[in-house]
Amino acid sequence: ASGLAPGPRKVTPIDQPDTRVNDNRVQQSPWASNETTVKAQIDSTQPLQGPIPEAAINAPTTSPERDTMPGSGASSIIFKVATALLVLLALTIGGLYVWNTMQKKPEVYVPPPNAPLTGTGRPWEYDPPREKRRATDATRIGQEGDDAWHKGAIEFALSRYLEAWNADPQPELALKIGELYYLKDDPEDARQWWTRYRKDMPSSKALPYIEPVINGQ
Repeated sequence: ASGLAPGPRKVTPIDQPDTRVNDNRVQQSPWASNETTVKAQIDSTQPLQGPIPEAAINAPTTSPERDTMPGSGASSIIFKVATALLVLLALTIGGLYVWNTMQKKPEVYVPPPNAPLTGTGRPWEYDPPREKRRATDATRIGQEGDDAWHKGAIEFALSRYLEAWNADPQPELALKIGELYYLKDDPEDARQWWTRYRKDMPSSKALPYIEPVINGQ
């Protein structure tokens, strides 16, 4: 060991001129600097991003091109198709009902064989006692005859008037029945009914119209 040459001595921080504690230079605090402090200016027009990227701030919360519920598009199409089929079915049923109603012929009332229209076979002479008359039924049935007359169903209207006459033989019914027989080209029956009307209503304003038929003119 005595034969080794001495190596260079390592310089300690104490020996370095910049790190010596007993340096004669004045030590200054960095806070005692004469530099002017500048206040940071924040652009209020820009959003405060912080650590969040701008792309993440401006990104939409949901994708407009993606359904929120899986399979909602197919369900909507199925619902629309089902609704259209139901509407088409309803229109078809309604059309069939209207067509059947238009094609249905009015029922012609046929009085039963024992109907007490008259005891002599001459219905225009029928005159039951007042206690046996049914005025309410006659009014209702006569209204059905009026409705049939306005619809052009002469046969059905005639049957309604005859039934109303059977319930309560009123002069107005005799006038209507005679008119329908006259339109059916049956002046004889028309004359009989209008004769009964003239008997019950001798001062009626309808006499100038019906008397020519009554008199056979």
